[in-house]
Amino acid sequence: MTTTTFTRRRSSFLPVLIALFVLATFAPAAGAGFQFAADDRVDSVTAAAIEMSRQRENRELYELYDRMHPSARNVFSRQALLAWAESGEMGVPVDDPVIGDVTFGDWTWDVSSEDFEDAATVSYTQSVERNGLMSEERGEWMFVSDGQRWRWFPDLVASDVERFTAEVQAAPETYHPTFRRAAYVRIDRFWETIFAEAGLDYTAMTDIVAVTSQPFETGCGVEEEIEVYAIYYCTLDASVYYDPDFQEDVVAATGPYGFTTIIAHEWGHHIQVTLGIDISRDPELDGGLYPIEFELQADCLAGVYAQDALAIGDIDQDETDSAIEITSLSGDAPGTDWDEFDAHGASDQRVKSFLTGFDDGFAGCNIDLDDYAAQD
Repeated sequence: MTTTTFTRRRSSFLPVLIALFVLATFAPAAGAGFQFAADDRVDSVTAAAIEMSRQRENRELYELYDRMHPSARNVFSRQALLAWAESGEMGVPVDDPVIGDVTFGDWTWDVSSEDFEDAATVSYTQSVERNGLMSEERGEWMFVSDGQRWRWFPDLVASDVERFTAEVQAAPETYHPTFRRAAYVRIDRFWETIFAEAGLDYTAMTDIVAVTSQPFETGCGVEEEIEVYAIYYCTLDASVYYDPDFQEDVVAATGPYGFTTIIAHEWGHHIQVTLGIDISRDPELDGGLYPIEFELQADCLAGVYAQDALAIGDIDQDETDSAIEITSLSGDAPGTDWDEFDAHGASDQRVKSFLTGFDDGFAGCNIDLDDYAAQD
């Protein structure tokens, strides 16, 4: 059972050791990108181009999306990338590209009119299948460094980005008889789409319930202290239970999307349980995650959803800021030990985890959906 509070919790830094441990856990793995220095920039961006090509060839679309530059991801959603792939317009390589010239210089991305210094232009030749036809393509890919790795930009013109985004926006919202807010239906639709593409079975959360009187029967037992727990996900009936007064406090402090972010965090727990990710007191022996890691990973998954919602136009920048604000306000109280069963992380840790999911996607959350699909 997980809990989230904000006015009742106090903020503090946890010991440096666990901070470093969590940073290692919820940042992209060392092998996920290509570190580079000034004297091997051509080699590093060439390696990034080949990695991107292989991800397209193997249809590793989520890994591909996670390596897209954040500026591109903020206007081109994960679901829009899936629509591009399904359309047949994304070239599917049949072999590694032959890399030609690699040049560096200032560049403006036509889609957003954003300027970038020291972008890499990678010329290539490659055999691809596009719309069922084989051809030998010559073209250019654009990469920009985020300080750690080269990130790619979709080789699409602005009208194509708009077209695929509009296609996703026009998709009917999945009806669910028990979700009473469109925002919750959108979260459900997002995860349903993600799991379907990964070849994983997905079952929606059962319900999101306001506990308006007590005692209240839940799948986890009789609830008599909802004002203490505020909100939690019950694994036994796959439902969220919350205190309506807590919801009012959150909305008053951060706006409606603040509470939606908390629901997205609880939905992250639903995803963890669906994937079989467990809490453990001794991960080195049992596998699984420490409770604090489990909670921070749920923050990370809430960030993955928020990024897609922003790119697709379901939320705006003000609502994104609201999500960050409520995450910051939800830090653990001073004196909370990192290994307490209910530890969620200090404010800065929780925000960092949310933003890691926002910026680095599933790779940042240390979740490879293809691996889970292979285990199914």
